[in-house]
Amino acid sequence: MLVLARKPGTPAPAPSTKERVFSMGRSGRIVLDHASMKEVARLLGRFGGGKPGVDETGLAGFYDFKLEWMPEDAESQAAALAAYGLELRAEPRKVPVLHARLGHFEAATEPR
Repeated sequence: MLVLARKPGTPAPAPSTKERVFSMGRSGRIVLDHASMKEVARLLGRFGGGKPGVDETGLAGFYDFKLEWMPEDAESQAAALAAYGLELRAEPRKVPVLHARLGHFEAATEPR
């Protein structure tokens, strides 16, 4: 699991004053205006190999981000997040998982 958290001793990002905008590039570029930390954590999780991203910043409200980093380069991603007083940590955790259960199944019949 990837955890988005505040970097100790750094100021929080400034609250958003913009309208909602979202764009994402192939090579480590995300532009988010008026986004919650929960949304940022989810997107970073997708960029992090499809791992779940979770927000533990404690920040409510909406913020503006322009994050650019080199793919497969943890240092450049860390630097992009540090500019906003944030960090992303990989942490092993046990999380509940939903399992679908079929109660009854019938084979499809051919149309007549």
